[in-house]
Amino acid sequence: MLTVLAVPAAISAARRWGLLDHPKGWKRHARPTPYLGGAALLCGFSIAAVAFAESSDLLWLLICSVGMCVVGTLDDRWGLTASLRLLATVIAAVALWDVGLGWSIFSSDGANLAMTVVWVLAVVNAINLLDLLDGAAAGTVAAAAAACAAVAGVFSDVPIAVLALALCGSCLGFLWHNLRSPSRIFLGDGGTMPLGMLTAVLIEALPWGRTSALAALSGAVLLCGLPIFDMTFRIFSRLRRGDTLLTAGPDSVANWLHARLPSARWVALALGVGQAALGAVAIGAADLGGDALRMAGLVALVLGGALVVLLDASGFGRHLIADRPPTGRRARTTGRSIPLIEVSNDSG
Repeated sequence: MLTVLAVPAAISAARRWGLLDHPKGWKRHARPTPYLGGAALLCGFSIAAVAFAESSDLLWLLICSVGMCVVGTLDDRWGLTASLRLLATVIAAVALWDVGLGWSIFSSDGANLAMTVVWVLAVVNAINLLDLLDGAAAGTVAAAAAACAAVAGVFSDVPIAVLALALCGSCLGFLWHNLRSPSRIFLGDGGTMPLGMLTAVLIEALPWGRTSALAALSGAVLLCGLPIFDMTFRIFSRLRRGDTLLTAGPDSVANWLHARLPSARWVALALGVGQAALGAVAIGAADLGGDALRMAGLVALVLGGALVVLLDASGFGRHLIADRPPTGRRARTTGRSIPLIEVSNDSG
């Protein structure tokens, strides 16, 4: 409800400051649409977290979330280099690990810190890449956060459960406006970056120490399985066809679904249901123990890998080769030089 109430103010501010996503290229929305959906979502989450969560590390979590929102919003408005966005994400990951909101599944602090940085970078970028259609990223994160809250309940971790429920509720409040026809507001990088960071941190901060490192990582991947699968498919597919990894494009699993479902709402629902199913597996496995988590992770790895190969074999994503000049390996084999293009926001 708090996010629902915050969105109109965010829309007004975005229009006043020129923070609009204009239709261009493969972005097909009908009119310029305000960003700052992430700021509204973060406002709702922060108020709920302060009101209901009792965590000594909450202040640092909110500070890093706001910082990621600011960096993403600057990128939406003026465009930042990929290296600067990555640096900001790494700094946030290190700061949160230092206050106890990172991985603690290895005996070595260095290994835990490295795993925290890699995990946060992976999840932030996976959520960002999924933000191609209305409701895709927020709907998926809502399902992931709900499952995270349930796993926290299994482990009797009340603070993480409360924070995860606050994140889930904030995403649902944002979807109330985002899934209108036409959409009233987009997340933008100012939304996907803090959303990805919060998702990553809540999952890694669960008390996985009661299980082995492999079991913990298996549960974590299940709780964020769909965005990770989507990112893995895009990387595998682009490497296979010799395309660059540094440009945005409509070759996400969300686009594959959009070509087969009636509307973006159906895509958001399908993605949310898919992530909810993976979350349900994680909940059941966490309740059964480490062996079940490891087995579930192994099955998910095999099935996910098979789906990546099958989806790539279907030829999806090759339309990008016809739609733009050669890049990556294709540019080298044809002898054509193409300037490097930074990743742009995929919202809308």
